[in-house]
Amino acid sequence: MLFRAFVCLSLLAALPFVGCAVEKPAVKAPPPPPPPPPPPPPDHPRTWAEVPEWYGTRCPPPDFTLDEAFEKDVGGVRFTVHGSVARRAGRWTGPLSVGVLGAIKDASDATRQNLQKAKAAFDKARVNVILANGDVAETAELKDVAALLGELFGDERPVFVHSGNSEWTGGFTEAFAALEQEHPAFFNLNLIRDVDLGGVHLLSLPGWSVKQFVKQGGCRYDASDIDALGARAAALVEQGELVVLTAHGPPRGPDGKSLDRTHDFGNVGDEALATLLQQGSIRFGIFGHILEAGGRATADAKTQRPLPLPMKRPSPSLFVNVGSASSVGIQLLDRRTSRGLAAIVVIDDIAAGGRAKVTFVSLRR
Repeated sequence: MLFRAFVCLSLLAALPFVGCAVEKPAVKAPPPPPPPPPPPPPDHPRTWAEVPEWYGTRCPPPDFTLDEAFEKDVGGVRFTVHGSVARRAGRWTGPLSVGVLGAIKDASDATRQNLQKAKAAFDKARVNVILANGDVAETAELKDVAALLGELFGDERPVFVHSGNSEWTGGFTEAFAALEQEHPAFFNLNLIRDVDLGGVHLLSLPGWSVKQFVKQGGCRYDASDIDALGARAAALVEQGELVVLTAHGPPRGPDGKSLDRTHDFGNVGDEALATLLQQGSIRFGIFGHILEAGGRATADAKTQRPLPLPMKRPSPSLFVNVGSASSVGIQLLDRRTSRGLAAIVVIDDIAAGGRAKVTFVSLRR
């Protein structure tokens, strides 16, 4: 009897384990891996179309290289814009002739006539490129002057432009970005700082260094920009290349015959720029800004002793103040009145290091 009860109890105790499945907790799937982090934002413009957004209000901008180079044809010659550097296809052969317009200032009928006369002189001299080296116009007239330049100088040859001390940088960028869409021959040298023409490099130094004489929102460079310019020029010369500088403001000179002499304030040029030029990597320079000293040329960056004009023979170094192309009268330091000047700078013997000569063109009597 006891045995039978024990068996019964044992069976009852085993019942929970017989014929009844015990549910185990479900195994959770591992969480999905986190999504990859978004790519970092670009630290430079990728295309030429993006450049105004990045640097349209910054002048001078830092050096930059585009992810996608931009190509355009000017007068049947291919130019490739890599960013801060633009390159012309092929090596330069023969003399390089540059037609220069300084301080255009306005789009008045009289100044239009001046530019028409300058174009005729440039065409007669068969200049290869045209340069407007600052004070192109005050903000209110930037688009009008840009349109006038496009109308007159169009697409026949490259036209290089950069700011002086009076342009609002954002307005300058907008005006010439729009013009470039219609006339690909135009190059904004606020943004492109080195134009390699095929062994001859046009380096730009837009703006001016003295804060109180730069329009608010305008282009102002400092000592670091001079250092960078000097390093680039020295590296190019080391490679056997020829360097031509275009800047708005002249180097500091020593006396009343210098490129930077004013009526009332003596010599006001840039001392750091003068020091750089005296180092010798840059032997050719085109300046303006000090309009009363327009129409002057020197072969010596230190003494700035004036060259006799008209020049009879080219010089192994040449620095010029091109004055103003505007029709508005300006009393020069010699007390004559200028109502418009242009210049034609010709650099020859490039393979042998270069020799240059300037011819000034009076645009209005």
